[in-house]
Amino acid sequence: MNYFDVLYRGDNTYVAGFQYLSANKIPFIRFMATPGYWPIELAQYQANKRAYFVRMDALVQNAEKYHIGLIPNLFWNPSAVSDLVGEPMDQWGNPNSKTIAWMKEFTTEMVTRYKDSPAIWGWEFANEFTDNCIDPPVGEEVALGCWPGVSTAEGTPPARTVLDDLTGAQFESAVTTFAQTVRAIDPHRALFTGNDLTQNDQYNRTINGTMTTCTVPGLDPLEPCDDTVEQYGAITTAFNPSPIDTLTMHMYPWIGDTWWGPDYHESKFAPEGNATTPVVIAATMGAGAAVGKPLFIGEWGAAIPGDPQTEQFIFERMLTDVMVEKVPLSSIWVFDFAFQGPSNGGWDITPTNSRSYQLTDIIKANAQIRAELQ
Repeated sequence: MNYFDVLYRGDNTYVAGFQYLSANKIPFIRFMATPGYWPIELAQYQANKRAYFVRMDALVQNAEKYHIGLIPNLFWNPSAVSDLVGEPMDQWGNPNSKTIAWMKEFTTEMVTRYKDSPAIWGWEFANEFTDNCIDPPVGEEVALGCWPGVSTAEGTPPARTVLDDLTGAQFESAVTTFAQTVRAIDPHRALFTGNDLTQNDQYNRTINGTMTTCTVPGLDPLEPCDDTVEQYGAITTAFNPSPIDTLTMHMYPWIGDTWWGPDYHESKFAPEGNATTPVVIAATMGAGAAVGKPLFIGEWGAAIPGDPQTEQFIFERMLTDVMVEKVPLSSIWVFDFAFQGPSNGGWDITPTNSRSYQLTDIIKANAQIRAELQ
């Protein structure tokens, strides 16, 4: 399960959740381990690190007690780090920047402190970092709407600029430095990027520097050029660079330009057309197999407020896809997160709300996997 705010909520109410997960043999959680989402919260952490580590120590100890695996995501909102130190986002790609120095210091403290805990399953870099304007054509950034949000009350600058764009090379540099920092301390745990599904034209955007000139025969050159299956695999592998030893994707289906539908798809591969979720999973698994990196679907799920029947249909179909394709590791979004409760149009899954059936089905799926492995 994703248990996003297990640490961020700042109290021990998560213990009841651990008891439920443990009793039902749901083996691990992915969560935000960053000391805060906003730069102002990171500043508060710097002023009183002890308060953060008291909470984190208790979380790890409870995970050990209830045999819950942990995949902490260390930089959920990476712009908070660069904002805190007064640099634009592109400094994530500068090995000598203050941003990278802060990243190394926090990573070193975390990994050194918890590397011997049996609860730690792996270390994850950031959440969907590659959604931050990776290689947009000049002038497209505002239209894309992919700059980090701003809130001066929370410590961000008042506006973003093109310096907050990130190139593929800058991202690869940042995540490689993170992985090397972890590996110098912990040589064994799995390493994850936390990446979203690679954009449908990411290879052409990164390699050819364009979102509008299509080089695939038979496709309209005025339309964004979708990557081929091979290009998708190549750029996905590139965005999970060694010593990262897995591939990561997040999976939320679309139908046309809207969410959901009986013939949903995740992306497009040119010239094959719309690719269903099983096709995307298989392509990602294949790309990973070629370089010896198993797949982690770090987020997936279904939330369709006002249409519970379609929601359940999509959820069950996605769970079937994950099982049929034998994805090694996956975590649904999101367990016990009241901020995204069903009444708020959100994704919250608990044993007592309208999405409790999702827990029931996941418990059955895990039991099936355990039986197959015996």
